[in-house]
Amino acid sequence: MSSLVFIATHWGTDEGGINSFNYDFVKAIANSYKDKCKIVCVVKEANNKDIENAKKLGIEIILIEGRFNSSVIFDEVKKNGHNQVICWIGHDIITGFKAIECVKLDKYLGNNSKSAVIHHMNYLKYYASKSGSGEEANQRDKLQKRVLEQADLVFAVGPYLVESAINKIRSRDIQNPKVYELIPGIADLESLEPHGDFSGIVYGRLGGGDEIVKQGKLAIASFFKACAEDKFNNSVLTVVGLDDKELIEKQKELQNLGFEHSNKLVSVLGLGYKDREELYDIVRVQDISMMLSTHEGFGLVGWEAISAEIPLILSVDTGLYKFLDNLGGSFTGCIYGVKITGDFNTDLEVVSSRIKVVKNDIQKSRRNAKNLKKQLEEFSWGKTAEDFFSNIDIESILDNYGDMKFKKSDKIDINKSQKECLPITTPFLFSTTTHLAYIISKNFFNGIHYAWCAPKFDAKETNPASANPLEIYKKLSWEIESGQEGVAIAKHKVGLYRALSEKKQQGVISETQEHQISEIIRAAQIGNFRPVIYAIATHKVSDIVEAAPHNKKDGVFSQEFLIKKLPGALIELIDIDI
Repeated sequence: MSSLVFIATHWGTDEGGINSFNYDFVKAIANSYKDKCKIVCVVKEANNKDIENAKKLGIEIILIEGRFNSSVIFDEVKKNGHNQVICWIGHDIITGFKAIECVKLDKYLGNNSKSAVIHHMNYLKYYASKSGSGEEANQRDKLQKRVLEQADLVFAVGPYLVESAINKIRSRDIQNPKVYELIPGIADLESLEPHGDFSGIVYGRLGGGDEIVKQGKLAIASFFKACAEDKFNNSVLTVVGLDDKELIEKQKELQNLGFEHSNKLVSVLGLGYKDREELYDIVRVQDISMMLSTHEGFGLVGWEAISAEIPLILSVDTGLYKFLDNLGGSFTGCIYGVKITGDFNTDLEVVSSRIKVVKNDIQKSRRNAKNLKKQLEEFSWGKTAEDFFSNIDIESILDNYGDMKFKKSDKIDINKSQKECLPITTPFLFSTTTHLAYIISKNFFNGIHYAWCAPKFDAKETNPASANPLEIYKKLSWEIESGQEGVAIAKHKVGLYRALSEKKQQGVISETQEHQISEIIRAAQIGNFRPVIYAIATHKVSDIVEAAPHNKKDGVFSQEFLIKKLPGALIELIDIDI
């Protein structure tokens, strides 16, 4: 049976964000399609109880403790028997590159899987506000463009992020890129009738960069200002998502903020992250929720308020507001849109006035909220799963599965006079080198690379460890992780210096450039020697590949091949540590 592999960082909802979406999404996929394919989720954090519960739902959790990169993920998935993966699914730049790299590794085994990346946030807008650094926002935006451009399939959560993804992918060559919309499912959250005391809920941390985006202090100040002005006695505000290590300190800050805007002691409850069931118990008894973010790709906490049938004060600069607005105003009377300007006093007046409107006719607001949820019942997690599954084109993938395997006519004979050298019968040649070597060849040697290759990435059946790309990769990785430069890195350094001398003699570089590159090699940190893998389509290099000289091979019958002048355009680079 074929498999779908999802890649996240945590299994569960405790950390919110992409993990919360992934948790519900994967469960919905399993509920609808576990009889058609195996559902796998690879994470670096999960507890045993959650793993067992997932298993009962038809979900296999693969927990990877330690290094969490594409190579390890791919290896663990294959070890667990998933040899026919339909699609590797990642979330934005958090795990999107990992999904893409796994597809590349799969392809080199002759498999035809696809990568899917789900777009969750417009980093250009979010980080420009949060970090205060245009450069950081720009760098993250570049990564987002890259991951979305490289993915076989792009999905986005809600209409705002669909537009965001299209704008990031659009280019002169791609005028109308295809991006598929996913709408989260309405939660199965039974609401409770108002209980007397007016209560509200807001999410997010206080202070720092998060404050600029999430506007948590504005929500708290507005709630208690409204309560003071309209004499709402015994009002209670719950703040969820505070840093567990700062709960006592933050509780005092909440109390002081509430007192400042109400001139009396206030009832405010500061909580850390809560698991799904506990959070739902808290949400369902609230009278109002606030999501005042200056930017939010969609807004799952607002979606939960709608699921709980409680009125929501919602920033118009969010994907959720755009989604509701596209429905044609059906949310009138329970969703109160506000434009957050960034001027605290102005925003305070607007938000507090909306809170008073809700409180002064709470019964009507709750009835409207209940009606809105009924109108949104079609947006279930089952529909989300169906929308995703229908765009994967599984039949096409399975029909072509393995279509990259070589035909007999494609075999290439290398140096037929050397009888010990067998013909290359694999679609790709592999070579492991260092990132530093790759960059030097790209920037100083006119993009011409030198590759000592094997016909398989793991060539242990024919080659000794010293001529096996996988083992070379492992040795370089071990030295980098241990922080100790050893034989593997030293060997590559020697190779670089030798290459400099040869390129100087050939006239490829000048004497000044030779000294410049020598200084680069000497100044390089151990991390610059991280391994990268060259995957080279065999049929594209048939005229320039040759058998390694017998006296330089590491084994008598070792299958080693040499490409002395390899154009960079013919390299499929696998940089595992993206």
